[in-house]
Amino acid sequence: MPKIVITKQHSLQLDDAKIRVRELVGEVQSKFPNLISAVHWSADGQSAKVDGKMFDGSFEVDGRRVAVNLNLSILASPFRSTVEGHIQKALDQRFGAA
Repeated sequence: MPKIVITKQHSLQLDDAKIRVRELVGEVQSKFPNLISAVHWSADGQSAKVDGKMFDGSFEVDGRRVAVNLNLSILASPFRSTVEGHIQKALDQRFGAA
């Protein structure tokens, strides 16, 4: 399975970073409702497991970084660079460009 791993440093307070990650996941759900089957948030709100059509993965945040890990199916692998670009842009918008 092709894997996408994106990590971004941030300087936000943890609570603010958690809100921004939740907004990011919500935006993905809104834009692609037919692709996402389920989102399961941890009790502390610092991570989410995402299951969807042709992918699964996680979004995680702590006091210093945000990490997005996605496993794409072979059928989705031609879209890897597009997916990476959209994720990077969304992270830059919420957490500042590198």
